[in-house]
Amino acid sequence: MSLWNRILNWFDPPKPEPVKPQNLDDLEKTRLDLIITHNNERSNRGIPTLILDERLNIYAQKHAEWMAARNRLVHSTISNLLNDYRATAENIAWNQQSVDEVVRGWMLSSGHRHNILNVGYALVGFGVAKTENGETYWCAVFGV
Repeated sequence: MSLWNRILNWFDPPKPEPVKPQNLDDLEKTRLDLIITHNNERSNRGIPTLILDERLNIYAQKHAEWMAARNRLVHSTISNLLNDYRATAENIAWNQQSVDEVVRGWMLSSGHRHNILNVGYALVGFGVAKTENGETYWCAVFGV
């Protein structure tokens, strides 16, 4: 790959490649824990709860798998979703060991906290993938 292509991929990474989830039951349980934790943060502040959106789940999962396959924490080209959603945002994280740990980390970051608590977002999707070494990549995608 040429230097120019590497630079372009850094700023505009290729679309995630489809990869099978490592364990669908674990992924669904993790998504349930993530939506409950996110909605607790919102409910505690009087903000309407988020609804899981299957298209956002698929997008977030593909991006988490893309990051894990490359062992690289980088935002997706979230603007690709603007054909289907009026507005979108993305939270990503690497190597937190639990749902509580990743959400706590996001809540301590003003930008990530803004995405979680933004009253303009009504939908959310989550992706989680592990590297061969067991490191976890997390992705939350918000939409309206």
